Amino acid sequence: MRGNFLIIRGVFVIAATAFALLLAAGCGDSDDDSATGSSGGSTEEITVDTGSLSKAAFIKKVEPICRRATEKFQTQLGKVFEESGDNPRKPTETPLEFEFYEDDFAKIYQTQIDEISALGAPSGDEQEIAAYLEAVQKGIDEAVEDPEAFNTAFLEAQGNFKETPPLTAAYGLRGCS
Repeated sequence: MRGNFLIIRGVFVIAATAFALLLAAGCGDSDDDSATGSSGGSTEEITVDTGSLSKAAFIKKVEPICRRATEKFQTQLGKVFEESGDNPRKPTETPLEFEFYEDDFAKIYQTQIDEISALGAPSGDEQEIAAYLEAVQKGIDEAVEDPEAFNTAFLEAQGNFKETPPLTAAYGLRGCS
């Protein structure tokens, strides 16, 4: 029983951290002319085109994107922890959590970046939005590059989208940090 509590507690710590980090997330689709970057772990600078939305309308559209990503992350990670508890891996096998960060986590947040980027930034805010998306991309890249360190950071409630909360809070995106 205590083991299940610790797993659930770990999921909530990770989910809370991820939620804070994701509120700051967003970026450009490499197949879209509105941004440059790579969906495969780019460290390139991201540029975001100007969209037609006002800042308020942009925030209103971005918040649900962030919430969907966070919910998907929490659900999928919960399933990973449940499966990991039910069928523990051998010490010589890659833990399921690491596989999750290398693949599913990256896909979830790259989708978020792509959706936000497709909106285009409010006029004059392109650099702020690009900085936020670059911070999210950096977190994705870190998760893919070293899932063990990324997992440890989440479990310690430090998270690896650490650069995003100040960016999103300053912009007014409450659900994306």
